[in-house]
Amino acid sequence: MSTTRMLTSVAAVLTLTSVGCMSQSNPGIATTSSAPLCTTGAVPDAPVLSPDVVVSAAKWQRREGKQMLYRLRGAKVRLAAQPGLTEQWLQEQVDCQMASYASGETNGADPLAVPGVKARVIGVRAGFVVELEAADAQAAREVLQRALALNG
Repeated sequence: MSTTRMLTSVAAVLTLTSVGCMSQSNPGIATTSSAPLCTTGAVPDAPVLSPDVVVSAAKWQRREGKQMLYRLRGAKVRLAAQPGLTEQWLQEQVDCQMASYASGETNGADPLAVPGVKARVIGVRAGFVVELEAADAQAAREVLQRALALNG
């Protein structure tokens, strides 16, 4: 590859990264912010996690150390499969929703609105699971409380 083409490629990647056109879900690309990026620029009209789509919600714990001590990480929210719904699209919607909350929009009932929460969408047999991991124990309790409220 010529030096000119390499510099052009590097400049393109830096430009895309700085304007938020690359998702954090791509671990090969370093981004300039730790906040979720909305690569489509379209924030969902309604919360992605709403009672109409949530099938169940449960606490998410992690075992720590050699002893049987468990630490609350947050919540796992199960969504039903729907025609045309993909893991990648749902992850993008979750990222956009979180980016809107990080920029100042508020929603006291949405677990995605808890500051510092990280979300990962996983495709499962009959739908999707959204893993919501909080930064600390207090935030984990808040995420869990909000997720359980979605379950009805």
